[in-house]
Amino acid sequence: MAKKMFRYYCILRPPMIGTVPRGMVNIVCFDERRYVDEIEREAWGYVEYSQKLTPQQIIQFEMAVPVKKHGGCNGDYCEI
Repeated sequence: MAKKMFRYYCILRPPMIGTVPRGMVNIVCFDERRYVDEIEREAWGYVEYSQKLTPQQIIQFEMAVPVKKHGGCNGDYCEI
């Protein structure tokens, strides 16, 4: 069985070391800011973690994103 992952979209700046919390499993940067259906807004990319980020991390790194509640998305992240 695949391990559950948590995806956070970066809406204010491209994801890279120093702009997202440590411990990411995967980091994806888009070539430019693009519209993402899952969150119904533009993003610079996303970061995936094996655990949910804490509310403090989400606020500190400005990663909070209102997502549609479909599939694995709920609140500030998408479970994939």
